[in-house]
Amino acid sequence: MSKSNNVYKDAYNRGLRLLDETKSLPSEPELGVLLGVSRTTIRTILARMEETGLITWNKRSKTVLRVPRPDDFFPEEETDTLSQIIERSFMRRLLAGGAEPGMQINELELAREIGVGTTSVREFLIR
Repeated sequence: MSKSNNVYKDAYNRGLRLLDETKSLPSEPELGVLLGVSRTTIRTILARMEETGLITWNKRSKTVLRVPRPDDFFPEEETDTLSQIIERSFMRRLLAGGAEPGMQINELELAREIGVGTTSVREFLIR
């Protein structure tokens, strides 16, 4: 799971919410500022919106064709940050039982279970 993919999906979902509020979208740089992502990511978002029939996109003109439906959005768990994913998995593991005071945590085992790198797990455990 790449960080940029989560960032894209989160920005896409937030971009869909903008469609409820307007008949046309602002410029790419303005969208980038609104959503906190690069113009490259904005172009990818706009291309997907056009592909799914949400907007027409002709250079500078971006016209809203329809309001987004629930199935247009990425699932919320796909938009979580890496830290949130690790935290949720770690807490699920603790709540499942077997956690005792002073228990050692195997970073490698936890990283494999979640499907992330050990550095990410270590950074989570340190904070």
